[in-house]
Amino acid sequence: MSDKSAIVMRERCQATVSKRWAKEPRRCKFTTLRGIYCWQHEQQIRNFRIKKSNKHDGYGLFSTEFIPANKYICGYEGDRVVTHDNIKNPFMLKIKKRPPTYIDASKTNIKQEGRWVKDPPGSNNAEIVLQNGKAYLYSIKDIPANTEITAAHKIAEEPKAEPEPIPKRRILKKPTHRLLPRRKPQTKTRQEIIDERYQKKLKIRLQFIRKLFHDSNFAKQLGIKVNPKKTITIPKQDDSTIDQYHKRLEKKVKEQEKALMNYINKNPQAKVDHIKVIDMIDALIKKKKPKLQEE
Repeated sequence: MSDKSAIVMRERCQATVSKRWAKEPRRCKFTTLRGIYCWQHEQQIRNFRIKKSNKHDGYGLFSTEFIPANKYICGYEGDRVVTHDNIKNPFMLKIKKRPPTYIDASKTNIKQEGRWVKDPPGSNNAEIVLQNGKAYLYSIKDIPANTEITAAHKIAEEPKAEPEPIPKRRILKKPTHRLLPRRKPQTKTRQEIIDERYQKKLKIRLQFIRKLFHDSNFAKQLGIKVNPKKTITIPKQDDSTIDQYHKRLEKKVKEQEKALMNYINKNPQAKVDHIKVIDMIDALIKKKKPKLQEE
């Protein structure tokens, strides 16, 4: 077996990070040779550190939190390899003697913390247990925080205590910032939307002029009598085209503006022309912001 089999893959960190100024969460920009998470996210998500060991050459697995005895730590996962050759690979674990079967963890980065557990001289604080054809690491005594996890590279026949069920991996929480809502697809064309807005504007203008005829305060300010019998009907579109209907509305608006001009000029002291009436209506609509009322 060549030395290339012991080389692990370089990969970009798969954790997502969110920024206050970013609209959507983004993927972490750092790359790593130690799994799927960088140095910071490995501790944040998995509660592990993969760093150089003082007990042996190379990297080791360190826990950043307290692990009690007989507790599940992590898995030793990889591809199954059946071979009769002598294998010198620190990331391969022998799980069966005949035929010689190994777990090759050098080519997997998803659940790879187990491959960093070494077997240095001296006592160990964990052991490898085979369950349903898969290898898992369990603690055999209390492991304080910031302590290297070590285990003999041989399969224990049975765990010393009844192992706890394997917990699900923690995932990153959703970003705290508020994502922008998705826009609904528009079924109308841009020109149709513009035509509807212009049509609505003309109808609001007609309704507002009718309201001025019925407004007693407006008549009192101008020194004229209120005209409650004044009616203004908004023409319907019927079978006419959009352009034809807009021309009818424009003509109706112009007629009622002139009628309002004559209504104001009933006061001898009030002298207004058509342009002044248009400016007055525009100013009042901008100030009061009336809405279209269905008729």
